[in-house]
Amino acid sequence: MFLGIDISARRPAHRDGARPRSIVAFGDSLTAGAGASSSDHSYPALAASLFNPPRTVLNRGIGGQASTQIAVRQGGLPLQLAVQGNETKNPLSPQPRLDDLV
Repeated sequence: MFLGIDISARRPAHRDGARPRSIVAFGDSLTAGAGASSSDHSYPALAASLFNPPRTVLNRGIGGQASTQIAVRQGGLPLQLAVQGNETKNPLSPQPRLDDLV
């Protein structure tokens, strides 16, 4: 399930005099409402009631989809990764120091 919300302080939730922006809930069968007693009880419908001022939450859940299929619907592109020498070091995370390990 993916729910994209931008809550940064630099942009208001809505422009003066304009309607609040809609939110799109992408996901699988849980987003679509599987297991809910009605579509009014799906999590996107319940999430819409939590905003003040009220917002429209568009339900884009499709049952049976994997995360890669959901990402493609959002415009994502497949990422191909090549690992050489059986190493998967992450250059973005700091390496632990020996002092931290003992």
